[in-house]
Amino acid sequence: QHTSPPPPDNSWEEMTIAAPFPTPEVELDLFYKVVGPTASVLLALSTLFTLSRLVRSVVDEKEKQLRLLLEMMGLYPALFGLSWLMTYAAIFASIAFLMTVILKSSFMYHVEFFLLLTFIGLYCLSQVGFGFIVAALFNRAKIASIVGPLLLFSFLLPRYAFFYANATEQVSQKLWVSLFSPTAFSFGIDAIFDYGAAQAPLTWSGAWADELPFGGILLMLLLDCVLYVLLAWLIDFLLTSQSVPTMDQLAR
Repeated sequence: QHTSPPPPDNSWEEMTIAAPFPTPEVELDLFYKVVGPTASVLLALSTLFTLSRLVRSVVDEKEKQLRLLLEMMGLYPALFGLSWLMTYAAIFASIAFLMTVILKSSFMYHVEFFLLLTFIGLYCLSQVGFGFIVAALFNRAKIASIVGPLLLFSFLLPRYAFFYANATEQVSQKLWVSLFSPTAFSFGIDAIFDYGAAQAPLTWSGAWADELPFGGILLMLLLDCVLYVLLAWLIDFLLTSQSVPTMDQLAR
Protein backbone atom coordinates (compact mmCIF):
# COMPACT_ATOMS: atom_id res chain seq x y z
CA GLN A 1 0.00 0.00 0.00
CA HIS A 2 1.34 3.41 -0.85
CA THR A 3 0.13 7.00 -1.01
CA SER A 4 -0.24 8.55 -4.43
CA PRO A 5 0.93 12.07 -5.20
CA PRO A 6 -1.57 14.80 -4.43
CA PRO A 7 -3.98 15.53 -7.25
CA PRO A 8 -4.36 19.07 -8.65
CA ASP A 9 -7.12 19.95 -6.20
CA ASN A 10 -4.66 19.24 -3.34
CA SER A 11 -6.86 16.45 -1.89
CA TRP A 12 -5.26 13.18 -0.82
CA GLU A 13 -6.39 9.80 -2.14
CA GLU A 14 -5.21 6.37 -1.18
CA MET A 15 -4.81 3.66 -3.82
CA THR A 16 -4.13 -0.01 -3.04
CA ILE A 17 -2.16 -2.09 -5.54
CA ALA A 18 -2.25 -5.93 -5.30
CA ALA A 19 0.30 -8.17 -6.97
CA PRO A 20 0.96 -11.94 -6.75
CA PHE A 21 3.86 -13.15 -4.70
CA PRO A 22 6.96 -13.25 -6.93
CA THR A 23 7.25 -16.62 -8.72
CA PRO A 24 9.54 -17.80 -11.50
CA GLU A 25 8.26 -17.18 -14.99
CA VAL A 26 6.69 -20.27 -16.58
CA GLU A 27 6.19 -20.74 -20.31
CA LEU A 28 3.98 -23.56 -21.55
CA ASP A 29 4.76 -25.31 -24.82
CA LEU A 30 1.38 -25.89 -26.44
CA PHE A 31 2.81 -28.55 -28.76
CA TYR A 32 2.97 -31.06 -25.91
CA LYS A 33 -0.55 -30.22 -24.74
CA VAL A 34 -2.07 -30.68 -28.19
CA VAL A 35 -0.11 -33.71 -29.37
CA GLY A 36 0.14 -35.54 -26.02
CA PRO A 37 -3.10 -37.61 -26.06
CA THR A 38 -2.49 -38.78 -29.63
CA ALA A 39 1.21 -39.48 -29.15
CA SER A 40 0.61 -41.79 -26.19
CA VAL A 41 -1.66 -43.99 -28.32
CA LEU A 42 0.60 -44.05 -31.37
CA LEU A 43 3.73 -44.83 -29.38
CA ALA A 44 1.99 -47.54 -27.34
CA LEU A 45 0.85 -49.22 -30.58
CA SER A 46 4.21 -48.84 -32.32
CA THR A 47 5.07 -52.50 -31.61
CA LEU A 48 2.00 -53.95 -33.32
CA PHE A 49 3.82 -55.38 -36.33
CA THR A 50 6.69 -56.92 -34.37
CA LEU A 51 4.26 -58.39 -31.85
CA SER A 52 2.21 -59.91 -34.67
CA ARG A 53 5.33 -61.50 -36.18
CA LEU A 54 6.36 -62.90 -32.80
CA VAL A 55 2.97 -64.51 -32.22
CA ARG A 56 2.75 -65.86 -35.74
CA SER A 57 6.24 -67.39 -35.63
CA VAL A 58 5.75 -69.14 -32.31
CA VAL A 59 2.28 -70.49 -33.15
CA ASP A 60 3.46 -71.55 -36.62
CA GLU A 61 6.03 -73.87 -35.05
CA LYS A 62 3.33 -75.22 -32.76
CA GLU A 63 0.96 -75.72 -35.69
CA LYS A 64 3.56 -77.64 -37.67
CA GLN A 65 4.52 -79.58 -34.51
CA LEU A 66 8.18 -78.65 -34.95
CA ARG A 67 8.55 -78.11 -31.24
CA LEU A 68 7.19 -81.58 -30.53
CA LEU A 69 9.64 -83.02 -33.04
CA LEU A 70 12.56 -81.25 -31.38
CA GLU A 71 11.48 -82.49 -27.97
CA MET A 72 11.36 -86.02 -29.35
CA MET A 73 14.96 -85.54 -30.42
CA GLY A 74 15.94 -84.61 -26.86
CA LEU A 75 15.46 -80.85 -26.65
CA TYR A 76 14.48 -79.58 -23.22
CA PRO A 77 11.19 -77.60 -23.35
CA ALA A 78 12.66 -74.86 -21.17
CA LEU A 79 15.50 -74.34 -23.65
CA PHE A 80 13.00 -74.03 -26.48
CA GLY A 81 11.15 -71.25 -24.70
CA LEU A 82 14.41 -69.59 -23.66
CA SER A 83 15.58 -69.48 -27.28
CA TRP A 84 12.45 -67.61 -28.35
CA LEU A 85 12.73 -65.30 -25.34
CA MET A 86 16.34 -64.38 -26.09
CA THR A 87 15.67 -63.92 -29.82
CA TYR A 88 12.78 -61.51 -29.48
CA ALA A 89 14.25 -59.80 -26.41
CA ALA A 90 17.20 -58.84 -28.63
CA ILE A 91 14.85 -57.67 -31.40
CA PHE A 92 12.71 -55.56 -29.07
CA ALA A 93 15.81 -54.18 -27.34
CA SER A 94 17.07 -52.98 -30.71
CA ILE A 95 13.70 -51.36 -31.40
CA ALA A 96 13.77 -49.67 -27.98
CA PHE A 97 17.25 -48.26 -28.62
CA LEU A 98 16.28 -46.87 -32.03
CA MET A 99 13.08 -45.36 -30.65
CA THR A 100 15.04 -43.74 -27.82
CA VAL A 101 17.56 -42.19 -30.20
CA ILE A 102 14.82 -40.84 -32.49
CA LEU A 103 12.62 -39.47 -29.70
CA LYS A 104 15.54 -38.02 -27.74
CA SER A 105 16.81 -36.18 -30.81
CA SER A 106 13.36 -34.79 -31.66
CA PHE A 107 10.75 -33.76 -29.07
CA MET A 108 11.80 -35.69 -25.94
CA TYR A 109 15.09 -33.88 -25.57
CA HIS A 110 14.16 -32.88 -22.02
CA VAL A 111 14.23 -36.51 -20.79
CA GLU A 112 17.50 -38.05 -19.63
CA PHE A 113 18.71 -40.55 -22.25
CA PHE A 114 19.12 -43.63 -20.04
CA LEU A 115 15.85 -42.90 -18.24
CA LEU A 116 14.04 -42.78 -21.58
CA LEU A 117 15.84 -45.92 -22.75
CA THR A 118 14.84 -47.78 -19.58
CA PHE A 119 11.22 -46.68 -19.97
CA ILE A 120 10.89 -47.72 -23.61
CA GLY A 121 13.00 -50.84 -23.09
CA LEU A 122 10.80 -52.14 -20.27
CA TYR A 123 7.70 -51.59 -22.36
CA CYS A 124 9.18 -53.40 -25.35
CA LEU A 125 10.32 -56.32 -23.19
CA SER A 126 6.84 -56.59 -21.71
CA GLN A 127 5.57 -57.12 -25.24
CA VAL A 128 7.71 -60.25 -25.50
CA GLY A 129 5.94 -61.84 -22.54
CA PHE A 130 2.58 -60.59 -23.80
CA GLY A 131 3.23 -62.19 -27.18
CA PHE A 132 4.09 -65.51 -25.55
CA ILE A 133 0.81 -65.43 -23.61
CA VAL A 134 -1.16 -64.93 -26.83
CA ALA A 135 0.86 -67.61 -28.62
CA ALA A 136 0.18 -70.10 -25.84
CA LEU A 137 -3.58 -69.68 -26.25
CA PHE A 138 -3.82 -70.45 -29.98
CA ASN A 139 -3.02 -73.30 -32.33
CA ARG A 140 -3.57 -71.43 -35.61
CA ALA A 141 -0.91 -68.93 -36.62
CA LYS A 142 -3.09 -66.68 -38.80
CA ILE A 143 -5.76 -66.26 -36.14
CA ALA A 144 -3.16 -65.65 -33.42
CA SER A 145 -1.36 -63.00 -35.49
CA ILE A 146 -4.65 -61.10 -35.85
CA VAL A 147 -5.86 -61.48 -32.27
CA GLY A 148 -2.51 -60.44 -30.76
CA PRO A 149 -2.56 -56.81 -32.00
CA LEU A 150 -6.26 -56.54 -31.12
CA LEU A 151 -5.54 -57.64 -27.55
CA LEU A 152 -2.69 -55.15 -27.37
CA PHE A 153 -5.09 -52.37 -28.38
CA SER A 154 -7.66 -53.56 -25.81
CA PHE A 155 -4.97 -53.40 -23.11
CA LEU A 156 -4.62 -49.70 -23.93
CA LEU A 157 -8.30 -48.87 -23.43
CA PRO A 158 -8.26 -48.68 -19.57
CA ARG A 159 -6.16 -45.53 -19.96
CA TYR A 160 -9.24 -43.70 -21.29
CA ALA A 161 -11.14 -44.32 -18.07
CA PHE A 162 -8.88 -41.60 -16.64
CA PHE A 163 -8.80 -39.35 -19.70
CA TYR A 164 -10.41 -36.40 -17.93
CA ALA A 165 -8.85 -37.09 -14.54
CA ASN A 166 -6.18 -34.78 -13.20
CA ALA A 167 -2.65 -36.16 -12.96
CA THR A 168 -2.88 -36.04 -9.15
CA GLU A 169 -6.24 -37.88 -8.95
CA GLN A 170 -7.02 -41.61 -8.66
CA VAL A 171 -3.37 -42.55 -8.35
CA SER A 172 -3.99 -45.99 -6.81
CA GLN A 173 -6.49 -46.91 -9.54
CA LYS A 174 -4.01 -45.84 -12.20
CA LEU A 175 -1.36 -48.08 -10.68
CA TRP A 176 -3.72 -51.04 -10.71
CA VAL A 177 -4.62 -50.64 -14.38
CA SER A 178 -0.89 -50.27 -15.08
CA LEU A 179 -0.81 -54.06 -14.89
CA PHE A 180 -1.76 -53.64 -18.55
CA SER A 181 1.59 -52.56 -19.94
CA PRO A 182 0.21 -50.40 -22.82
CA THR A 183 -1.81 -48.45 -20.26
CA ALA A 184 1.24 -47.99 -18.03
CA PHE A 185 3.26 -46.87 -21.04
CA SER A 186 0.63 -44.29 -22.01
CA PHE A 187 0.69 -42.90 -18.45
CA GLY A 188 4.45 -42.54 -18.77
CA ILE A 189 4.13 -40.74 -22.10
CA ASP A 190 1.59 -38.38 -20.53
CA ALA A 191 4.07 -37.60 -17.75
CA ILE A 192 6.85 -36.96 -20.26
CA PHE A 193 4.63 -34.58 -22.23
CA ASP A 194 3.61 -32.76 -19.04
CA TYR A 195 7.27 -32.11 -18.29
CA GLY A 196 7.79 -31.03 -21.88
CA ALA A 197 4.88 -28.60 -21.74
CA ALA A 198 6.38 -26.99 -18.63
CA GLN A 199 9.84 -27.05 -20.27
CA ALA A 200 11.21 -28.91 -17.27
CA PRO A 201 13.84 -31.69 -17.43
CA LEU A 202 12.89 -35.24 -16.41
CA THR A 203 15.82 -37.02 -14.74
CA TRP A 204 16.41 -39.96 -12.42
CA SER A 205 16.54 -37.63 -9.41
CA GLY A 206 13.09 -36.21 -10.21
CA ALA A 207 11.42 -39.47 -11.18
CA TRP A 208 9.62 -39.71 -7.81
CA ALA A 209 8.53 -36.07 -7.50
CA ASP A 210 4.90 -36.35 -8.67
CA GLU A 211 1.73 -37.84 -7.22
CA LEU A 212 1.89 -40.52 -9.92
CA PRO A 213 5.69 -40.77 -10.07
CA PHE A 214 7.48 -41.70 -13.25
CA GLY A 215 9.58 -44.09 -11.18
CA GLY A 216 6.40 -45.89 -10.11
CA ILE A 217 5.44 -46.36 -13.74
CA LEU A 218 8.87 -47.89 -14.39
CA LEU A 219 8.34 -50.33 -11.53
CA MET A 220 4.91 -51.30 -12.90
CA LEU A 221 6.41 -51.96 -16.33
CA LEU A 222 9.09 -54.12 -14.72
CA LEU A 223 6.37 -56.02 -12.84
CA ASP A 224 4.50 -56.47 -16.13
CA CYS A 225 7.60 -57.97 -17.76
CA VAL A 226 8.02 -60.55 -15.00
CA LEU A 227 4.30 -61.27 -14.68
CA TYR A 228 3.73 -61.78 -18.41
CA VAL A 229 6.67 -64.18 -18.77
CA LEU A 230 5.51 -66.21 -15.77
CA LEU A 231 1.94 -66.38 -17.10
CA ALA A 232 3.19 -67.44 -20.52
CA TRP A 233 5.29 -70.20 -18.96
CA LEU A 234 2.37 -71.33 -16.79
CA ILE A 235 -0.06 -71.49 -19.71
CA ASP A 236 2.29 -72.98 -22.28
CA PHE A 237 4.40 -75.47 -20.36
CA LEU A 238 1.94 -76.52 -17.65
CA LEU A 239 -1.54 -76.22 -19.15
CA THR A 240 -1.41 -76.51 -22.95
CA SER A 241 1.87 -78.30 -23.72
CA GLN A 242 1.78 -81.51 -25.71
CA SER A 243 3.39 -84.57 -24.16
CA VAL A 244 6.15 -86.28 -26.11
CA PRO A 245 4.93 -89.69 -27.29
CA THR A 246 6.75 -92.80 -26.10
CA MET A 247 8.29 -95.40 -28.40
CA ASP A 248 5.30 -97.72 -27.83
CA GLN A 249 2.90 -95.00 -28.88
CA LEU A 250 4.95 -94.32 -32.01
CA ALA A 251 4.99 -98.01 -32.86
CA ARG A 252 1.21 -98.12 -32.80
